[in-house]
Amino acid sequence: MNFAYNLRLVHKHSSIRTIMILLWGAGALAACLVPPHRVWAAENCAQRYWGQLSDDAWKQWPAAASSTAMPVQRSNTQSNPTMQQTPASQDGSRVGEGSDTVGAASQKSSAMSPTGPQALPWEPPIREALLQVLLTDNDRDTIVEAYQSHRWEPLFVGSGFQLTSGGNQLLARLEDVAADALDPKTYQLEQLRNEIKVLNELRQGMSGRVKAALDTLVQSAQTKNPQTGPASDCEPPEAKRLLESALASSDASVRKAAMEFQSALRDWHGKLAGQASTVDVYLASGLLRFASDMQRVSKNRLLMGMTGKVPISELLKSLEPASPHYQALRRSYVTYTNLARHNQQKTIHAAASIRPGTRGPVVRTLQERLHEEGYYSGEYNGVYDGATVEAAKRFQLHHLQDGDGVLGKKTVEWLNVTYEKKARMIAQSLESSRKSETRQYDRFVRINIPQFVLEYVKNGKVEATHRVIVGKSSGKRVKAQGRMIGENQTPTLVSSIQQMVFNPRWYVSDRISLELDGEAASDPNYFERLGMVKMASSYPWGSPRLYQRPGPGNPLGRVKFEFPNVYAVFLHDTPKKFLFQRARRDFSHGCMRLDRALDFARLLLRDDANPT
Repeated sequence: MNFAYNLRLVHKHSSIRTIMILLWGAGALAACLVPPHRVWAAENCAQRYWGQLSDDAWKQWPAAASSTAMPVQRSNTQSNPTMQQTPASQDGSRVGEGSDTVGAASQKSSAMSPTGPQALPWEPPIREALLQVLLTDNDRDTIVEAYQSHRWEPLFVGSGFQLTSGGNQLLARLEDVAADALDPKTYQLEQLRNEIKVLNELRQGMSGRVKAALDTLVQSAQTKNPQTGPASDCEPPEAKRLLESALASSDASVRKAAMEFQSALRDWHGKLAGQASTVDVYLASGLLRFASDMQRVSKNRLLMGMTGKVPISELLKSLEPASPHYQALRRSYVTYTNLARHNQQKTIHAAASIRPGTRGPVVRTLQERLHEEGYYSGEYNGVYDGATVEAAKRFQLHHLQDGDGVLGKKTVEWLNVTYEKKARMIAQSLESSRKSETRQYDRFVRINIPQFVLEYVKNGKVEATHRVIVGKSSGKRVKAQGRMIGENQTPTLVSSIQQMVFNPRWYVSDRISLELDGEAASDPNYFERLGMVKMASSYPWGSPRLYQRPGPGNPLGRVKFEFPNVYAVFLHDTPKKFLFQRARRDFSHGCMRLDRALDFARLLLRDDANPT
């Protein structure tokens, strides 16, 4: 298609020019006129053209950078050593240094698609960025594999050299890693923000050379087409058509201006591509770091997310623990880190228990203290009144104390735990959630020892919650499996429930047998009354081993849940149901007693499709 320009220059005032561009193509007239009361200078036209180039920059810059992107033909006129090298024609000829004229497009030539197979210049700037950004060898290999799968195109930068929706989602999540108790410095976030700032500055404003080249191109064409007409606003046609027509012009000065503009545009787009590549690699590096910190490194899954086969939002969600508590822990961590940073924590000094009706400065300090953590919203009147008592009860229950409103030694100790320490405790819980082996399974049982709670989780949702009684953490400490724990403390472990035993026998352990021997010393019929049976085997000290028959007094109750472990602990029912009403429930010998144990057994059997 051949194009010709008709440019009208109208002088309304000595310092104001306006240009009207009329394009004819294939017999069709395209004219864009705007109200005459606005008058634009030539450089404003360049800015209007840039509006098009910016919107379509993603497609246009490969064309500008490709040596075969423009339908340019060689002419037989004399050379000019000052001309910029220009792209080759479709038939293989090239206009380079030493050629100053370009003939009209021949019948043999046609424009190459700017997004065709030969217009793929992303690989060089991306490889350069891979050398600039600090990466581990494994991360670099994974990122290179992602780019290879993506035809060496950016993963998170899209049209107009802007972050894609997925890129923005990834950036937002990386900027929020502090809430996961992760160190933002390891994500190179400051460098990433600076690179994005530079990219946006490049993207939003044309380089001086591009502006000057555009202005020169417009003025050169105006000079060769001196016509007059009514004043009009600058409303240019397609920028691509402008460049194609100028390169195909029969006038050498117009062609020269077009080639300078093409060269400037190519150089500027190259800078944009380099900067966009750097941003892209930083984001890819951040994603891999996030996956590693979340303890969920599935290379195939990551590659699918990086190359757009899986939405980034879906990938990011899958990397986080599915535990319903994880987000609550994140919010609590932010709360306590902010409290530690901005509040001067006050210490409660109480000579005796604080009871309802107490007055004085200590109560005022208590009210301020409860307010900081969000438990109390009333005035600081120094009176331990109803509102303050209710706030204190909530504090007690959240810290596993009996919620009676009487602030004794244990409650005051918790009130005086520093915000920094609480933040560290929450950080440990966040890390434990990320490292938990339960993340491998869709269905699992989790016992939260400090909270005395069992949760049955299925497909990311808590299907059932039961109270438990666990072992004492205080008292004599012994070495078990290479670590020191309380003699009766419930250990942390991972195993799988392999069987349930209904109406179980209770086989008395060595340690509990010694305790029972003390009880039996004053009662010769003690073991018989409890339904104990002597076995053929013996304890280390020679006494026959014991087991207790099933029955109402059997401490294992109606059902026992067995799972392999080196500590010989298990989960079981109990006849002493009243103990579950206590807030603090750590008084077993290490095994876990379960509230509503039969209901839990029925639930597991149902989900296992077990006809039992």
